[in-house]
Amino acid sequence: MDGRRGDTFGLTAFTSYGVFWMGLSFMFLMEWLGIVELSGAGLAWICISWSIFTAYMTVGTFKISKVHVIVFTTLTLLFWLLAAVFFGGLSPKVAGVVGLICGGAAVYGSAAVLLNATYGRWVLPIGLLTK
Repeated sequence: MDGRRGDTFGLTAFTSYGVFWMGLSFMFLMEWLGIVELSGAGLAWICISWSIFTAYMTVGTFKISKVHVIVFTTLTLLFWLLAAVFFGGLSPKVAGVVGLICGGAAVYGSAAVLLNATYGRWVLPIGLLTK
């Protein structure tokens, strides 16, 4: 739907992160089936790659909303922290806390988009920024 409306950011975000989750699930499935063995370093480099992509997506949020900025900023940080976890240099609890903040902001954002569109008014504010 984002593509039909000309929303390049939304189309890129939904498609890219959808592919991320499908790819990650496929990798874990292949490991579970005994076809490959995943290494912590390999997963760390995947997280670094996605943190770079997410960082420049974050720049795009500066013209959308404060909620988008929070979600993408914490997601960028989360990918970097997960890379540190997979390299063995950080407790997963730190990444977990950032993941909870990111997830909470994303849930709030999705609820705001749904409710605001349904009621045709601002039920939950998202802090619109200049487009």
